[in-house]
Amino acid sequence: MSSCNEADSASLDMSHLQADQVSSLQQPVPEFEAVDSATSDRVEAFILLGGGLTASPLAEATHCSVLDLLVGPGESTVLDRWLMAIDALRGPISDEISIIIASGGGTPAPSIRADQADRRIEVVFDKQSYRGAAGVVCDVSSHLDDSALLLVAEAARCPNFDLSGIITHHRANSFDATVLVNPDDTPAGVYVIPRGLLRYVQREGYMDLKEQWLNKVLESDHRVGAIRLAVGYSHPLRTHEHLLQAARAASQSAGPHQSSLRFDAVVSNSHCGGTNCIASGASVHESAIVVDSIIMPGASIGASSIVTRSIVCSNAVVPSGARVVDSIVGSEETVRVNSKPKETERE
Repeated sequence: MSSCNEADSASLDMSHLQADQVSSLQQPVPEFEAVDSATSDRVEAFILLGGGLTASPLAEATHCSVLDLLVGPGESTVLDRWLMAIDALRGPISDEISIIIASGGGTPAPSIRADQADRRIEVVFDKQSYRGAAGVVCDVSSHLDDSALLLVAEAARCPNFDLSGIITHHRANSFDATVLVNPDDTPAGVYVIPRGLLRYVQREGYMDLKEQWLNKVLESDHRVGAIRLAVGYSHPLRTHEHLLQAARAASQSAGPHQSSLRFDAVVSNSHCGGTNCIASGASVHESAIVVDSIIMPGASIGASSIVTRSIVCSNAVVPSGARVVDSIVGSEETVRVNSKPKETERE
């Protein structure tokens, strides 16, 4: 399990981050003291960027939001894991933090379950069809004061790491904005952004976060820091291979916060092997073979069928005798015997 409190020095391989603006954290950063002022720069919103005009290969093949996909123990979804990461945050956090899921027109909206309904979750669709990530963040947070901190993340990632210390690091190092990076220095898709720095985003038109907005912030002499994860990884979720890789990683870690949460191999009968995630609401025939796969609620796996390194989505049907290998069976789809389900693009 990783911890931001164990982040080491980060030499981010991105030309727009200068060496003197990168965090060199060799020792744990102490807890930030509680701030009493109601106008202090505390985290007021967590914004999940749910996608833009074009759906990813994974979202297109599954016919659902990536946030709805099963990826961890206890039948937890990608959204569940982000919510657990938020619950573990330390530092000046609003007691009523807003969770905003911003979706574009080409990406399915996530389903909010009954057990998630008590959270302040709002699903917002991009009103402008070509706005970009920075533009969307600016638009959906327009109701907040400039002093508010925003924690922004790409929704199509699985947080197999501890996010709890990112705010304390951001404050302790006096960064104006913070970028989280993986141990290999690739972007982790997580940002700490003061609402006031979004003044560099134009009111209309496209602007992304990684290049355009970040460059404008640096050109204006703001201090942008990078924090590298010492352990764990922010897994991108664009293909079915990505999702299975994230699930395997989750099986070997304690999840995005300090707990005993595990993603264990599910062996419901003698023909299931490897690291599987089989929802309790799925039906798997005792003669079926399921290996290294994700079977979501309502899915049906027929007799003598074989499912290997694949994802079978909610209410999908793999009939008796069918073979599904390295593929996705989308929500509500039925596999034809001796046919090949749609596969995602490979990197």
